[in-house]
Amino acid sequence: MRPWKTPLVVISFFIYIIISKTYQMYIKHGKIADRLSKNGTLENILSDKNLDIGNHTDKRQFKHFLILSEARSGSTYLQDLINKHSHLTSYDELLSQVQLSKFQLDDIRNKSEYILRCIKPDANIPGILTGFKVFISQLKASKLELKKLMTLLENPAVIVLQRCNLLDQYISLVKATRTQQWTSQMKGKTERSPFNLDIENFENYATSQNEHWKIILNELKSYPYVMYVTYDDILQKTTELPNAIFTFLGYPSSDKPFLNLTSFKRQRKAALEDTLDNYEDVKDQIVKWEESQFNRLSNC
Repeated sequence: MRPWKTPLVVISFFIYIIISKTYQMYIKHGKIADRLSKNGTLENILSDKNLDIGNHTDKRQFKHFLILSEARSGSTYLQDLINKHSHLTSYDELLSQVQLSKFQLDDIRNKSEYILRCIKPDANIPGILTGFKVFISQLKASKLELKKLMTLLENPAVIVLQRCNLLDQYISLVKATRTQQWTSQMKGKTERSPFNLDIENFENYATSQNEHWKIILNELKSYPYVMYVTYDDILQKTTELPNAIFTFLGYPSSDKPFLNLTSFKRQRKAALEDTLDNYEDVKDQIVKWEESQFNRLSNC
């Protein structure tokens, strides 16, 4: 072989390797996006043994994440769990009426600038992923559409957290409102006495929840980066849940025991007959409701 041909052969070989690797990576990450789009449930993420987390971390398509939930669904605990990871930063309810009123954020532009000011500083640190939680009712109250919020966050990873049993969620919400004890760490009134369940109020609440979630889930139907988590997942999958979330967000799994359920107190511990003062009057309606399709949220 002539001397001048040797460098050309070497260069051609390296070009071939680069093209081959690039093609393989393209195929691999196309499959990852497809899995996250079609199989975003906790079980499917965990069962996907071929998901290459190392490469996905370097090539992920998002800079931020968003927790979509509603009050009394375990969102505070999920947020605390995410914040235990050294490379994840989750802020609280940036769109709560308390926050918006505090900073006098009235129009969409001010709200958008406020959100970016909150999440951008940490996002500039290499390897850090930032996000926050928002209740779907806050989106409507703040007049900020989900699509606009996701555009603002440059197409974030979305974690949908739902408490499937709406009666449990409603009772927990009523009790928390009465006691002002929204988390297990807060010191509020110790309220143990039974109360009356207003069936009409509950049905209006449940109907509203179903309608709001239906709209949200429909908007997310074709979105490629969505993970679905339930309140029961938090209670029952203490080992699997943290790693499933870290995997979804593009980080390696960990053997660290992140979950400590002793601090996760369920608001409703007593049986309904011991909780509701008017149980005998409403039990038939409760049974009818629990057997109906409206008791459980869409996607549950």
